[in-house]
Amino acid sequence: MGHLLFLPFSPNTEIILLTTLPITQLVLQGSAEFDELNSSYLSVLDNDITPECIFRPKTMEGVSTFLQTTGSFAGSEGVRLEIRGGGQQPLPVCANIENNITLDLRLLTGVEVKDDIVSIAAGERWENAYDAGRYRP
Repeated sequence: MGHLLFLPFSPNTEIILLTTLPITQLVLQGSAEFDELNSSYLSVLDNDITPECIFRPKTMEGVSTFLQTTGSFAGSEGVRLEIRGGGQQPLPVCANIENNITLDLRLLTGVEVKDDIVSIAAGERWENAYDAGRYRP
């Protein structure tokens, strides 16, 4: 696999994550991608927090699989997670977590305007949401 995932919880948790989640969406400490993602927060305080890994689902089904996987052992194994959306949260320490898992939803993008309803994907940036609302007929 190339990298070993050392998490502050049991080896069983480690094995479950590595065998259940797509390895291409699980970003591990020590990689250039991990460093880039973890240093891109609006708050410097969030940049200074280091999760054990970052999971970046590409679909809502990926989010569901992640939550089912981690939810099955979260209480018993001490696994905690933090959720990062579009990355524009100005409050510090609310979108990253020390020594656990950051669920990064920024690959889930899109804004849909239909009738009187605007649907905004979890990883969308506010500027795109505003633009979609601005061009409504």
